[in-house]
Amino acid sequence: MMAPNGVSRSAALIGLRLLQFALLFGFNVAAARVLGPAGRGEYVLPATFAAILSTATHLSVESGIGRLLARRELDAPTAVRLTSSGCALVGAVGLVGYAALAVAIRPALPEGVSVSELAIAATGVPLASASFLWASVLLRIGGVVPYGLAMAFSAGVQLGTLVLLEVVVGPVAPATVLAVISGALAVGTGGVALALARRVGWRSLLPMWPGTLGRRALGLGVWLHPTALGAFLIMRLDIVLVGVLIGTAAAGRYSVSTSIAEVAFLVASSLALAGLNRQTEDDDAGAIEYTVQLARFAGLLAVAAASLLAAAAYPLIAILYGSEWTESVVPLIILAFGAIGLAIEGPVRGLLIRLASPSRVSLAAVSVVVLSIILDVLLIPPFGIVGAAIASAIAYWTLAGLMLLVLRAQTGTPVRAVLRPPPPGVIRSVVGQLRRPRASGAAR
Repeated sequence: MMAPNGVSRSAALIGLRLLQFALLFGFNVAAARVLGPAGRGEYVLPATFAAILSTATHLSVESGIGRLLARRELDAPTAVRLTSSGCALVGAVGLVGYAALAVAIRPALPEGVSVSELAIAATGVPLASASFLWASVLLRIGGVVPYGLAMAFSAGVQLGTLVLLEVVVGPVAPATVLAVISGALAVGTGGVALALARRVGWRSLLPMWPGTLGRRALGLGVWLHPTALGAFLIMRLDIVLVGVLIGTAAAGRYSVSTSIAEVAFLVASSLALAGLNRQTEDDDAGAIEYTVQLARFAGLLAVAAASLLAAAAYPLIAILYGSEWTESVVPLIILAFGAIGLAIEGPVRGLLIRLASPSRVSLAAVSVVVLSIILDVLLIPPFGIVGAAIASAIAYWTLAGLMLLVLRAQTGTPVRAVLRPPPPGVIRSVVGQLRRPRASGAAR
């Protein structure tokens, strides 16, 4: 049966995520029209670099904690305190790693990327890590709507600050845009922390000595980390490689394609985030059945979104961004249909973190990253940003295929059971089951 509370929570998250995307889209358009392709590339490359370092150094502590939560080996307040300890640790490691890597690769970056821009982007590394780690626990204990509110408010601050600066000060520089992004990250991180405090108490935000549970969570996280890192790298590393291989202007144009293409799995990924609570709380059989339904529904939504994007791509970019951005159209269409694979893969990976061997899932992700880099290096020089889009689309679908094979090996679920179109009524079944967490969910 469909649970009204579940429907309202799911609908609220989807609405808030759409609002977040709309606000960030407005931010991207405003910045792009002022800076042009080369100027956008100047801030996108440091920002992408910081995002990669943040993801690379958080060690998937949240996945280890989520696995322990799902197996009833951890209660919610302890999970939050362990996560807070992880925020402090990975934030420091991320900053050091960012500084070291920035020095190492600075000569390879395009000349337009300055040291000051790299330094400003570095401030976002610990903030992004804390926001991601805390949000993962918040979603697993049912804080779907508070998470959506925090992210939408952060996006609003980001757009509002940029518009205010352009009105009061005048045209902004790439370094200013990076500072605005870091400030908005701080606002979003604070919002997620506030939501956690309201659910499990302020004391739960205080770091604790990791002890045995912390070591277990870290150990599980390290084994699972290549999975999270690999999934992220295939969505961001291509931007860096475009910038290194063919320049900041190309990176700026390609980043527009990637940012708009993400709408192809925006709603699907929102449902996957809301479904983390089900994948954590249910028994194995229930979590498997739910995940299959969710992946099928996510794929259907992504197909619809990709089709709409393909039809609207040229007028959307030509009218909003301007004629100098029309080279972004073809990569956008390719990436939008590639993103269908990511929409299907996301819910499956969320379940495999709980059920499957960490090494098996990680091997699949690492293999796809290697494939993605090889394809980028081969296709970007001769075909430019279209080659980057083709490489990424192949990587997206390869990752989805490998995760489905791991799911089959782990649970016996046939690949075709996930890929075939969902039957009538699946929307009610999936959305309705995104119910409120059980009363024990926040107090186990």
